Formats: sequence, structure tokens, C-alpha cells
Amino acid sequence: MLNDILRKITVISQGNLGFAFSLWLSSIEKMEEGKIILNDILNQQLPEVEQPEWTTMLQQFILHKQIRKRNLFMIYENQERAEVEAVLESLLRTNIVQQKGGNVFEINPFAMLYVVKYLRTKNLID
Repeated sequence: MLNDILRKITVISQGNLGFAFSLWLSSIEKMEEGKIILNDILNQQLPEVEQPEWTTMLQQFILHKQIRKRNLFMIYENQERAEVEAVLESLLRTNIVQQKGGNVFEINPFAMLYVVKYLRTKNLID
């Protein structure tokens, strides 16, 4: 059973040791009678990225790694601030993007591999 869990972690992390370690630690729910109880984080998938606004904003996060809200407004200067805020808020609610501190945002490290894979399938990044 442990080999199956480790195999899943390896597949999900695509061999990235840092990500695999974080995934393993975050999947520990509790310790009970000397046994580690894992939650089902290994079975979680990202929500479908159906809105083109999500795709373009995720692409910006990949390019910049971290973005301040004011920089998003500058990048999307031709759009209403409320629209940019709505896209950012929806990405935050789905936990694809997280707030690092203040007005700095980044892709959640646990979502990074999924986002990169998705954008590559759309030929939006190399």
C-alpha cells in the first residue's frame, strides 16, 4: 500500500522531489496508534479551466511567478478593474492562485504542475 501511495505521489509530482515532499506532508491528516492517516489529496484534481480569462491570467502568473494586484491592473489596462478583480477572486476561490502577502499573488505550489501541463497542452507556454 505504501508503494502505491509513493508511486501516486511520484506520478503527480512528475519526479519533482520538493513538490513530492510537500504533497506527502500535506496529505497527512493525523497520526493514530502509530499509523499515519492520509487524506485524499492524491485524488484531487484542479477545476476545469473553461474561461479564457483564467487561461490568460494563469499565463501571466507563469511568466511573472508573482504579481502584485496593481501590476495585474497595468497588464489588463484595457479591461475594467472589476473584471480583473473578478477573475483573480475566482482563481483564489478555486485555490489555483494564492495570496502570498499584501497584494502579492502567485500560483499555489500544489497547482503549479497542473497549470503548467494545462498551458502546455494549449500551446501557450513551452
